[in-house]
Amino acid sequence: FGLMLESLAILALPWIFPQVVLEPGSRQKYAMTLALLPLSSVIISAILHLVDIRPMIDVEATGALRLQGAAGIPADLALLAFAGFALALHESTRTTQRYFTYLGYLNFVLVVLSGTRMAIAASVLLFLIYFVRFPTMRMRWRQNVVAAVLGLGVIVLAGGLYLPNLELRMFGGDGAVSLSGRDAMWSFYFDQFLMTP
Repeated sequence: FGLMLESLAILALPWIFPQVVLEPGSRQKYAMTLALLPLSSVIISAILHLVDIRPMIDVEATGALRLQGAAGIPADLALLAFAGFALALHESTRTTQRYFTYLGYLNFVLVVLSGTRMAIAASVLLFLIYFVRFPTMRMRWRQNVVAAVLGLGVIVLAGGLYLPNLELRMFGGDGAVSLSGRDAMWSFYFDQFLMTP
């Protein structure tokens, strides 16, 4: 139950945080702190790896490599990085400072390297929604061609480099679609629901 509340709080944070009334000028400081949390988690994970406490990269049974943060669970890093990505993306539409744009790129790369499929899909979908919804984002990309090319390059490079791992996670070693056991779980709970709706 605690993990469910933690997950809910982290997923709700990017949408709740911008609505909080803060002292003038302090919102960006808090947003920066929250958007840097995934990077700090990876740095702590690297330190734990160097002192031989826990590996930084998780190797699944299929052979797929997944970056894990300080918690040691790739999905937790993906959740934190998605929240950081969403917050940085939102702040990049509100301010002319480019560091939120670059933090968004960094957090997107961390989401991809975590190998969590739903977080990757949610990040891509959120980016597309913001790109369509906020004309200021498109105008800034037209004005700052370097940031636009860098962003496109980051997305293509992260996707291209991680695609073989993503295919391993999606199809396993035998070529069949792998849902990481979720199909059996969904089937079980659906059957239980049908027995006692």
